[in-house]
Amino acid sequence: MSRAAVFTQSLLKQKKRNKAKLIWLVFRNIVRQNPYLFFSNTFLAILTATINFNIRYNFKEAFNRRPAISLLDYKEFNLKFFWPFGKLIEANEIGFWPFFLSMAGLILLGKGIFSILHYYWMNYAFNKVEDDLKKDLFLYFVQAKYPNSAQVSSNLLTQFTILDPIARSIWFIVNRGFYVFFSLTFLLHYDFIARRSGQGFSWLVWIVLLLFTAIFTIQYFLFRKAAKLNVAMKRRQEEENRYIFERINNIEYIKANSGEDYEQIKLNNLLNRNLQSNKKVLWWSTMFKAVPTYLLISNLNLFFILLSGLVAWMIPRVKDQPVYLMINFFLIYMTVADLRGEIEKIVDSFSTFDDLSVDLSLIVESLEILNKKEKSLPESKSKPFESGDLVFERVDFAYPTRRENVILQDFSFRFEKSKSYGIAGKNGIGKSTITKTALKLYDIQAGAITIAERNIENIETKSLHQRVCHLTNRPGFFQMSIAENIFYPHSYQRDEDLAKLTYAAKKVGISEFIESLPDGFETEIKEKGGDLSEGQKQQIAAMRIFIRDYGIYIFDEILSNVQVDLKNKILANIFDRLKNKMIIVIDHHYGIFQHVDNIYQFTGNKLIKMNKKEFLLTEQKKD
Repeated sequence: MSRAAVFTQSLLKQKKRNKAKLIWLVFRNIVRQNPYLFFSNTFLAILTATINFNIRYNFKEAFNRRPAISLLDYKEFNLKFFWPFGKLIEANEIGFWPFFLSMAGLILLGKGIFSILHYYWMNYAFNKVEDDLKKDLFLYFVQAKYPNSAQVSSNLLTQFTILDPIARSIWFIVNRGFYVFFSLTFLLHYDFIARRSGQGFSWLVWIVLLLFTAIFTIQYFLFRKAAKLNVAMKRRQEEENRYIFERINNIEYIKANSGEDYEQIKLNNLLNRNLQSNKKVLWWSTMFKAVPTYLLISNLNLFFILLSGLVAWMIPRVKDQPVYLMINFFLIYMTVADLRGEIEKIVDSFSTFDDLSVDLSLIVESLEILNKKEKSLPESKSKPFESGDLVFERVDFAYPTRRENVILQDFSFRFEKSKSYGIAGKNGIGKSTITKTALKLYDIQAGAITIAERNIENIETKSLHQRVCHLTNRPGFFQMSIAENIFYPHSYQRDEDLAKLTYAAKKVGISEFIESLPDGFETEIKEKGGDLSEGQKQQIAAMRIFIRDYGIYIFDEILSNVQVDLKNKILANIFDRLKNKMIIVIDHHYGIFQHVDNIYQFTGNKLIKMNKKEFLLTEQKKD
């Protein structure tokens, strides 16, 4: 079994996990999995930030004039470049056209090329991270114990869809963080402080820092309040999706019972109730996302207009230089606008952080359920399956969601290796539960189940399932060819396997139908066999009996939708092939029991042996 790359065991075992730490741990694992992507994206983010600041800084620097010289007297321009991490290269003063061409090259070539590269690698990283997250979530889902998978399966329908925004958000936040950090470093050190400090402007930096500290304090408070409520809202969304998906899967039943109006009213009530519950979430989310963006940050420029006027009033020599005053005001305004732009990016990332933390929390909750380990005996090592008697020894069992309803109580029985058994009984009494516990789909609460005198807890689960042929009245099908469905989970090799398929199709009476299909066995069918009748599904599933050899065969109403005469022919072929094999048959159509060695009536606690001849005669009279 492969190991999770992002949602690792160490991450799930964190006892105290706040949202920020969760995001950090997930991101750390993503970087470990994709170090090349991380460092290349980081370098491109820094380079892009450097180029963008170069462009803004040089344009402003070109118009930075001393009070003693008129703007019109200037015929030369300063040009300054910054390497990543802040190294300054200062060129000589140049004329207008060289300045213009240099800036054009910087914009068109430098910014254009590196922005495209950065955009490409960012999107490639999004896709790669999303793939890693999908692999992890699916790995936990398919490898988990069946009850755990069933418990969260409906939630995962929603959670798989949010992996794309999670991948984009978690990579975007960090990449944007590097970009903004270097942009602010250049802006504050080379532009805001260096240019202004010699003119009495250094105190502006403190005002800026205090102002933005206040903004982030407010943002953090609103974030904590909104994030908690958002988790509840996301759960309500999962409830809605789960309800709708269940109705989609049962649309035939709804239509057949004229339940359209009932379902519409029920869904409307659910959505209306959740909408009312979401009002409080909407209010705090609005405060969290809108107040800094539309109220605080949007008015920063107005605040600095007032500061610029105050500065002009405080510096006497500026009063007599109206042209300089105008340009200086413009430069201050543009610098603050740049600063505001970077802060807006941080606030935007902070908003993304909120959604990301909520989505990750929901997924990790599901993963913690899926990660619950199956019960095992410490003194024994897991071994492969070996054929032998199947024995239940004083077994107690209740389904995990209904612990108070005990299905098997002190249940004991021995299914012998070379015999066949028919199990009769009322609906819901627990006949199928016997086989489900033998397959390790559920853990028993007491007692033991053994095969060949070995506790099934010590038999490799994968090996057990590969050696047990378990067929039900509702076989599973995927959207792939008939041949691939029959050989699943093994690969189908046409040259080697076509003869086996042809033989099996004849034995289950489905060969004529398959020959009529455009591509025969390689015809692709719809998910769940949507383009097949229920009887055809059962016949195709029964072909597996003739394709591969198994140690135990469990048949749970396998041909309940097949016409009686054809069903009897198929059953004769099946039982003729499976002589001296252990077969357990559960069925309400007792005609199949004529093929088994022994018939038992299940009472809920024990299997009572019936006289085969008398049982079949009695049931025949009832029919």
